[in-house]
Amino acid sequence: MPPLTPNLAVSNVPERFRLLQGAGNSVVDSVRFTGTANFVNQLGSGTIAFQLYIAADSAGTYSPAGLAINLPPSSVSGTNTTPVTIAADLSGSLKLLFTEPELWVRMVAAGSNPGVTPVVGRMVLTSLQLRIVLQDKLF
Repeated sequence: MPPLTPNLAVSNVPERFRLLQGAGNSVVDSVRFTGTANFVNQLGSGTIAFQLYIAADSAGTYSPAGLAINLPPSSVSGTNTTPVTIAADLSGSLKLLFTEPELWVRMVAAGSNPGVTPVVGRMVLTSLQLRIVLQDKLF
């Protein structure tokens, strides 16, 4: 991240994921993301954040309503590693996406650098689990 950057966000191009067929006849009881990540800093001081958006189409991943995971800004400095916990329960329309044949995903890395030294580092996703509980519609 360049020096004297108050707010920077970069993201990937949304990607399509095909889901299991047959879930469309079910009711989604719950969807939960859990996991861990490390913000590994190599140089400079600032903050780093991460967000994951999901939607029914690629354009929807740019909507605030598509926010599924939000790791708020964590301070990083020196050559330290900052561990973060991922825990997100989806509700409403985001849960319903898991009954569709596909969904779209976009990831955003954000941060700030108030100093004159670049912030250099990376986020290492160490584990990510997705638990989907379905109830079959028998009739």
